[in-house]
Amino acid sequence: METWRREALQRFPELISQINQSSGISDLWDYLYSACEDAYEINPIDDNLIGRIYDYAAWSFSQPETGNIETDLPNATAVGFIESLPLSRDLFADLYRWL
Repeated sequence: METWRREALQRFPELISQINQSSGISDLWDYLYSACEDAYEINPIDDNLIGRIYDYAAWSFSQPETGNIETDLPNATAVGFIESLPLSRDLFADLYRWL
C-alpha cells in the first residue's frame, strides 16, 4: 500500500471509501478539497476535519520528492490543494488560521 494512502486512512477514517477509491494522490486531493469545502457548510464548521486536512498537507510537503508527477506528494499537494484554496471564498477567508 502506498505511504500516502496508509497515512490518509489513519488520519481520515470517515473517508475510507473515498481514500480506497482514489486512483492516486492527486485524486485523493480532489476528495480532500471537497471535504474541506463541505466542512465549512455545516454549523459550526468542522474545525477538526479542516485541521486534519491541513496537517495531512503539511505531512505531504515533508515527504521526499520523487521526480514523477504521479507519485510526488509535495507537488500533488501544491497543485491539488494549496493552489485551489482561493477558489473557495470560505477556505480563502479562513486561510490565516491554518497556514
